Amino acid sequence: MKKLLILAALLLSACAVGEGGLEAWRGDGKFHVKAQPPKDRKAHYCADANCNVQVTVTVANGVCTVSADPYALVMGGYGAPVIVWTITGGNFASTGGVQFEPAGQGVFSLVQGNKQAYTFKNAGTNGIYHYVIRADAPGGVHCAPLDPIGVNDI
Repeated sequence: MKKLLILAALLLSACAVGEGGLEAWRGDGKFHVKAQPPKDRKAHYCADANCNVQVTVTVANGVCTVSADPYALVMGGYGAPVIVWTITGGNFASTGGVQFEPAGQGVFSLVQGNKQAYTFKNAGTNGIYHYVIRADAPGGVHCAPLDPIGVNDI
């Protein structure tokens, strides 16, 4: 029941963000990020040793868009899973392709990151953690960063 309540709260908070974007953490201030349209904000519960997020880059009418499936990843049951982000249609940015907000930086430790995949070890501290995905489309076109959510309910 607790997991269902957390998932419901997570989805409601994700729906509160408009399609135009929002401000997110950037270390030295705020910057504009995109949120996926509400109809595309899928959530997934992962109770395995490895949890996966598929990142997709698309370009339409000169506009580069990044999406994540799932947009909201709820982790529980296993303890401290490893999370792997893989990308199609583009590359992760050369630095900070996947980066957690300050509250998540002690919880999620980077194992490896490159243009095609990022892997983090999850320490398992319960909470809701935002992170940013930065990616580029072919030809070096920079996409607006995406601000998905990870939830630990371990």
